Amino acid sequence: FANTHPDRMHTIGTLYGMSPTVVERCRVLELGCGAGENLVPMSVFCPESTFVGYDLSGDAIAAALSRVEKLNLANLHFHQGDICAMPKDIGLFDYIICHGVYSWVPRRVRLAIFDIIKKHLAPQGLAFVSYNTLPGWHLRNVARTLFRYHGEQFDDPIEQVKQGRLLLNFIGNSLQEDDTPWSRVMGHAVRLMEQSEDEYLYHDFFAPVNEPILFKDFLRQARDAELEYVADAEFNSLKTLTLPGPLQEMLDRLSADIESSEQYLDLVSGTSFRRSLLCHRGVSLNRTLGWTALEELNVRMVGTCDEGSVDLNEPQPVEFTSKNDELVTVGSPLAQAALFVVMASRPRSLPFEEVFERACDLVDEVKDDESRQKLGGNLLTCYRAGLVDLHGRQVACASAVVDQPRAHDFVRSECWTDVEYVTNPHHEIIGMEPFAREMLRLADGTNTHGDLVEGLVEAVQEGRLKVQIDDQTCTDLELIRESVRAMLALKLDILTRAALFA
Repeated sequence: FANTHPDRMHTIGTLYGMSPTVVERCRVLELGCGAGENLVPMSVFCPESTFVGYDLSGDAIAAALSRVEKLNLANLHFHQGDICAMPKDIGLFDYIICHGVYSWVPRRVRLAIFDIIKKHLAPQGLAFVSYNTLPGWHLRNVARTLFRYHGEQFDDPIEQVKQGRLLLNFIGNSLQEDDTPWSRVMGHAVRLMEQSEDEYLYHDFFAPVNEPILFKDFLRQARDAELEYVADAEFNSLKTLTLPGPLQEMLDRLSADIESSEQYLDLVSGTSFRRSLLCHRGVSLNRTLGWTALEELNVRMVGTCDEGSVDLNEPQPVEFTSKNDELVTVGSPLAQAALFVVMASRPRSLPFEEVFERACDLVDEVKDDESRQKLGGNLLTCYRAGLVDLHGRQVACASAVVDQPRAHDFVRSECWTDVEYVTNPHHEIIGMEPFAREMLRLADGTNTHGDLVEGLVEAVQEGRLKVQIDDQTCTDLELIRESVRAMLALKLDILTRAALFA
C-alpha cells in the first residue's frame, strides 16, 4: 500500500509545514499488520529504520515471523495480541499505520486506535488511518447486503465470494435493459465487483463489522483524542481540480474550516474511502501549501507523454497522461521542461533545485526567485494532478538498462516463490508473470543480456516457460531464441522503469 509508506507521510507533513523525522532513520508502528505484506518491503528498503507490527491473528504473525527469519530482517519485529491490550512501554513512533482496520472493528477497538496514536506518536509524528466513508458507501452497501444474505448458505469464504459474484452478475445482467434508478445502482455494484480482487470483496462485503462514517464524525473522534487532521494520503485536493467551476465556488463559500471543506467535498463527490493523516493537536500546520516546501523534497515522474511530439523551442500546451490515466494539459514551458527532466531520470527522483536548474537550461529561463516560485507552484499542481510524486528520500535504483542488470536482492528472492507481484523501493506493487520472474531470478549482476537469453531459452526447454507464435507453441530452437531475445529487451526496459533494478 504505497500511500501508507512513511515517505508518503513525510512528504505530506513537510508540505503542510511539519518537521517529520527522515524516513531513512525512523520508527514505524503498524496496527493490524497481517502477515507483514506491508512492513516487510518497507524494512528491506529502509534498513536503518525500525518497524513494529501488531495483529490479533496468530497465524498471520507466525507467517510474518517466518518471513523475517528467511530475509534476516533485524529491524522488523512482529507481535501477536489485541491492540486494546498493547503494552504501554513500546515507546514513541514517528509514523503509525492503521490500514483496513478502523471501519471493520468494534467501537472499543476504534477508540483504542486513537488512544494508541495519542500516547505513542512522536511530537512531529504522523499517523495513517483508513476507513470507509459516507455518503459513497451507501451505494456499496447494496452489494454488501446482498452478499451477506446470500453468503449465509456457504461456510467457505472462497465459496461465499464466488457465489456472491455469480448472483450479483446474474442480477446485473437481468436488469441491463431496465432504465431505472435501481438498475443503475445494481450496474454500479457489478462494475465495482468486476474491478475488485476476491480478498477485497471478502474484507469489505462479507466481514461481520463494516461501519462507514462521515468525515466530520471521524474528525470529532480524532479531536476527542487530542489529534488533528492533516490531509488525505491520496492528496484529496486532487478532487477540487476536476469539479465544475460553479460547484467549486459554492464549496468555497460553504467551507468555513477544514472540517466543512472536506465534508462538503465528500458530499458532492460521493467519497467512499479515506486515508486520513493525523498529527497531535497543537502542531502548527500551514494549509496554504507554499511552494517553498519543495526545496526539501525530490520530484519523480509518474505520468507519461509522447516526448517525440514535443518541441520545447515552440511554446504550446502539451498533454500529459497522469498515473490515473487522466489527460492533463501543461502550458508553462518551464513546467514542461521540468517534467521532461524528471521523465528522463525515472524511476529515480531528483531534488527540486536540480530539476529547476536543468529545466531553466532547457528553455533559457532566468534562474531567479520568480522563476523558482513559478516552477514550484506548477509542480505542486502537477503533484495534485498525478503527473509527479514528491519524496523526502531518494532511493537507489537503475534509471537505464545496463549490460549486466542486477535486480534488487529482495525482488529476486520474492521471484523464487512464484509471486504474482513484487514491491519496488517506492513501495509500489509491480505485477509479475512467468517470463518476468525467470528473468529477474537470473538478473544477479553477473549475467549479460546474452547470458539471460540462454537462461530463458533453457527455461523454455525445461517447460517452465512457453513461447507461442501465432497461438501455437513453438519448438524451433532458433525461433525460440529470437522470440526470447525480443521479449527480454522489452521486459528489461519496462522493469527498469518500474524500479526493480539496483
